[in-house]
Amino acid sequence: MKSPRKLRPHQVVIRHKVGEDDDFNAIYEDTYLKHVKFDDSVLLNQSTEGKESQKTAMIIIDCSDLHARKNYIRCRYVSSSHYKPREGFFSIFVNDLVIYNCREYTVTKIDEVNPWGKRPQFIEVTCNG
Repeated sequence: MKSPRKLRPHQVVIRHKVGEDDDFNAIYEDTYLKHVKFDDSVLLNQSTEGKESQKTAMIIIDCSDLHARKNYIRCRYVSSSHYKPREGFFSIFVNDLVIYNCREYTVTKIDEVNPWGKRPQFIEVTCNG
């Protein structure tokens, strides 16, 4: 059962580094995700040096209503522990970049929530930015 799309009105880009060219410039693979929930907030930490703010974000992906495209081809999600680069599949890794509203966030944690079986029902991605 999928969650209502009005609760997931956002679009994000997952940018995964796949290598470097001859000039040591990074080569990225972009996956475009629609109908996700993007929730960003600012945490205020108090330390001995003073106050420090940190931007964090949580992305919720409903796998039963997943709209992912990579190279204009619709993709299915595969867990990062089982991922092998091939056409029609994508995964999310720690240290991948997430682009939302022209801001970049770095993935720090991925939780696959699967309350009804083996395949994940939701993917919760935590980011810092």
